Amino acid sequence: MQRNSIEQIRIGSTAGLTATISNWGGYLIELCPDGKRDVVLAHAEDGARRGDGLHLGCIIGRHANRIRDGSFELDGWQHQLPCNAGNNHLHGGHAGFHQQIWRVTERESDRIQLTLRSPTGQEGYPGTLDVDARITLPAPHHLRLEFLAVTDAPTPVSLTWHPYFNLLGHAAGSAGGHRIQIDADHYLPMTREFCPSGEIAPVDGTPFDLREPVVIDRALALRHPQLILGEGFDHCFVLRGEGLRRGARLETPTGDLAMEVWTTQPGLQFYTGNTLMLPRGAKGGTRYRRLSGVCLEPQGLPDAPNQPHFPSTTLRPGERYHQIIEYRFEL
Repeated sequence: MQRNSIEQIRIGSTAGLTATISNWGGYLIELCPDGKRDVVLAHAEDGARRGDGLHLGCIIGRHANRIRDGSFELDGWQHQLPCNAGNNHLHGGHAGFHQQIWRVTERESDRIQLTLRSPTGQEGYPGTLDVDARITLPAPHHLRLEFLAVTDAPTPVSLTWHPYFNLLGHAAGSAGGHRIQIDADHYLPMTREFCPSGEIAPVDGTPFDLREPVVIDRALALRHPQLILGEGFDHCFVLRGEGLRRGARLETPTGDLAMEVWTTQPGLQFYTGNTLMLPRGAKGGTRYRRLSGVCLEPQGLPDAPNQPHFPSTTLRPGERYHQIIEYRFEL
């Protein structure tokens, strides 16, 4: 069978929004809401994405975030996944979807579709999973990623996109002056292993109360055991409501550009790039450091296969996985 070639595809709207995506790992390499200012961090070359531990803009699968001890029981069968983050399985493992070449199955000026078959046993997951990732521009300043997947055996599935955003520009330095707002009344405290403790905690009276806009640097300056443990935000927020709704809003210090994240997913991971360090190999010769960009990752709740009171991430034969992530820009 012929090996798929690696390529970069650029799409754009009549209003000037442009995005460049690689079919290697579904990496979002460039995103310019006005056709000029590039607001996502990225590696300079496709080859640099091999073994990318920062997940700098890729599609994540088969299961986003951590699974405790890399194991779970499903329908009476115990499954062991590789532990690539201490004692835990993270973002689909060493050979997750971010390390796969996706087939380009649709290509237009304003849309592409990437397709991947993940065979049974890949990274220890049961069942063959067929995934379509449809990337479109549903409005002049909107970028949407729509996931569709089916399986031939029960398996956990939680897919997300992992861009790091700096709305001042990817080379602008710290994003700590941005204002963040997350539409969530609860968040998931984590253990020292960075897995959910199992508690669904109210945000009231904590730095995790981001229901009104807050400057990121000010929130990080608050002393809280969870922020000390994570050296910043690296937590999943449980979003209010269901269906396609707003999950978060990010705005520059000057207010000249804002981005809303809309999603159908139940959770949203907010990560302030606490371990981000890329002194070389970034696009444009940029050096990325802690807080050079922040992640807003809609997803199923982490460790859901081991937490029966979390919304299930199990996909079964005959069902269709369908989730949407949409970035809406205000210029």
